[in-house]
Amino acid sequence: MRWRQGLVVLLLAAACSAPSSTPAPIFPATPAATEPPPSPLRSSSHSDSSGSSLSDATETRVEVPDLLGLTRGRAVEALDQAGLDGRTRYKVTEDARAGTVLSQSIAPGRAVSGSKVITFTVARAPKCSSSYPGVCIRPPPPDLDCADVSAENFEVVGSDPHGLDGDGDGVGCETGGGGGGGPGGWGGGGASGCDPSYPTVCIPPYPPDLDCADVSYTDFAVAGSDPHGFDGDGDGVGCES
Repeated sequence: MRWRQGLVVLLLAAACSAPSSTPAPIFPATPAATEPPPSPLRSSSHSDSSGSSLSDATETRVEVPDLLGLTRGRAVEALDQAGLDGRTRYKVTEDARAGTVLSQSIAPGRAVSGSKVITFTVARAPKCSSSYPGVCIRPPPPDLDCADVSAENFEVVGSDPHGLDGDGDGVGCETGGGGGGGPGGWGGGGASGCDPSYPTVCIPPYPPDLDCADVSYTDFAVAGSDPHGFDGDGDGVGCES
């Protein structure tokens, strides 16, 4: 009985040590991990505490001209001579001469990059002065008298820029003070053959259609319909120089 048990043990041991007839599975080799290609470098702009690009330091610096009080045409010319570009804005006001510069975005005398754009504000006259609420009379320039307007006995308040209320009683161009000017209370030149839209100069009425090159005047007041279109930007000044 013992020899049989020993024989069984030997047989089991031989079976366990015999090579397997089933081949071991072959797994594909794992490829070596590759690093991603480096990202391209991006250039970045840096600004100093004033907000200007540091690259501006390499640009030519120019001095901002003083535009205050200049006509729009003169202001554009001054900026062009300095090598700067300009942008125009308009403000309706009676406190300054129409067509002249009220303010500028960068103070005169400051050194800036040649790529800067200077924004300047130009005064535009309102169509009717607030001092004469009952009629439509354009504020100066030009200075009008009662002989230049068609209205009489109208209310005057405030500063009375034309001085139409000589005795200060609040009534302008009282009966007997003159009249018979241009149509609509805008004032007329008063001279035969002169268009009332240009009260400070004598320009023939339309037709023919005239351009600034056809007249010898510059920077003159424009009122009313402007039949020749001398005031292209509508600021009350014709043929700006």
